[in-house]
Amino acid sequence: MTKITKQKEEFKQVTIQQRVTMHKFVEVLVDVPTSVNEYDIEEWMWENKEEEISDMVQKAFDKKEFESGSGFYDYSGLEDLEDIETRFQVGDYGGHTYCY
Repeated sequence: MTKITKQKEEFKQVTIQQRVTMHKFVEVLVDVPTSVNEYDIEEWMWENKEEEISDMVQKAFDKKEFESGSGFYDYSGLEDLEDIETRFQVGDYGGHTYCY
């Protein structure tokens, strides 16, 4: 009868990697005088409300929970590959802004 002997098994390490993408999305409303032309709104907000808007956005983010996924295609107009993407919208006019 053949004798079976257990050999000491050798191991190699396998690295497991996982990346989970999470995002937050907030909207804040800003009052802008009706006398400000649509095309001048971004500049007006920058000159008159920059700090207030920054505070409003930060407070909204602090309250918001993370959502799974990148949110890349979840929000109209927010489709750039940026770490932070900000835009403004008034009626049918809007665009990206880097002020806040």
